Amino acid sequence: RSLQFLYFIGCTLLLSTHMPLASSKRDFKSVEVVSSYNEMLPIAAMLIENMLVDAKGQQRGTVFDGQTEAGISVKDYLIRLVKYGRCSRESFIIVLVYLDRFTTATNRDLTTRNIHRLLLATFTVAVKLRDDVFYPNSYYATVGGVSIQDLNVMEHQILTTLDWDLFVTREEYDRYIATLQKVKLRHDMSKRVIRK
Repeated sequence: RSLQFLYFIGCTLLLSTHMPLASSKRDFKSVEVVSSYNEMLPIAAMLIENMLVDAKGQQRGTVFDGQTEAGISVKDYLIRLVKYGRCSRESFIIVLVYLDRFTTATNRDLTTRNIHRLLLATFTVAVKLRDDVFYPNSYYATVGGVSIQDLNVMEHQILTTLDWDLFVTREEYDRYIATLQKVKLRHDMSKRVIRK
């Protein structure tokens, strides 16, 4: 599934009864003061969790497929990346662009077993592209809960799958922001309607 169609599928998915793979223990309010926090992250986390395909019983197909599902929600994982990732706020939108490009290039779904590793790998690549200051992969591997060897392989896989096409134009970036804003507006409106 492509993230380019977030607005169209988001409006439907936000109203669905899908349950996230792990219940969230944190709230984005806890990281709103962190300089890397992007106000579009809560809606992005909700959309990603609703897009996930259940991978229980599937064989491990790629380096991104964990042996088991992670015991942390997408929301909590993103909060962890905000808190410890030490990056620009723009990096998280670039992560969405890279996730979109990756799923389009591979025709693979985001699943309950690959999403965390895909988030970490695209995050690492995005930070290195976008930010003047970044940390070694050993740091990001620790933050993401994987081995340095796994992160190195995943980063290489992202780069080769995207054919090193990492540049994100201002127009593309703005389009992702606008799409997330539209989904957020629809979500906020639907919450008001449900409360009435």
